[in-house]
Amino acid sequence: MVRPCALTSGSYSPMNGWACWCVKKRVNGLEVCDGNTQKWKQKEALKPEEDKMNDMDLRGFLENWPYDPEMNVRLGRGCDGREIVLVRKPLGLEQYEADGHPGGWHEHGTETVLNFHQTRFNGLKLGSPDSAFDLTAEDCTEIFQEAAAYYHRLIALFRLKEWRRVERDAMHILRLLDFVELHARCAEDRLQLASWRPLTTRIKATAWAMSHLEKGRYQEALTAAGDIPGISTALDDSAPGCKNLADLLSASVRGSLTDCPKSPSE
Repeated sequence: MVRPCALTSGSYSPMNGWACWCVKKRVNGLEVCDGNTQKWKQKEALKPEEDKMNDMDLRGFLENWPYDPEMNVRLGRGCDGREIVLVRKPLGLEQYEADGHPGGWHEHGTETVLNFHQTRFNGLKLGSPDSAFDLTAEDCTEIFQEAAAYYHRLIALFRLKEWRRVERDAMHILRLLDFVELHARCAEDRLQLASWRPLTTRIKATAWAMSHLEKGRYQEALTAAGDIPGISTALDDSAPGCKNLADLLSASVRGSLTDCPKSPSE
């Protein structure tokens, strides 16, 4: 689902306290930075397959970003300037596109699996309005895989306080769930994927309230928080201050940010 970070030999440039390598050119006698001293050295030309494998070694990058579970998510930029989300793991790295599909690819020639199946549905109804449309177990598994990718990115974006993007990904997951609920052939698929809904809805509402707090709209944040299960009870006695409200909101989704719902096949 998630591609390894696209770090390659090339120029060293500091960015937010860490290193990013970008390809300058790839010809015989390519000049590359060693990634530690910023001094340039001449590299003996490698065979294409050897050069490609050499580019996949992330040790230097990982050494510049030691694993810390409290600070393991960052926004960065790819070699073409696009924003990416990096998640440091104990033994490696995950990379997500900040926008579009988390994996950066197009499913079935469309940006998302949901777009593909919606196009199928619309085409069928346009040509034959009375025709039945349903999603097979394999279709639902594919939809789950997309939902999982969006959910993992949503968790990273929440930790980065990227509230607009959190809401966007939560909405996409909820649209996936709605589509499965309407069209899944098997009732079991509908039931199993439904377990995503309360978690995703809670995160979406919390991000909405947090975005109001960040903009100084305390009353709007308080109103939004009142619709979140568990928060409304805590607000019954008295209206908390901004910091206390933010703490309550964070605590309300703590479990949702660590436990990704299980696959229908699990």
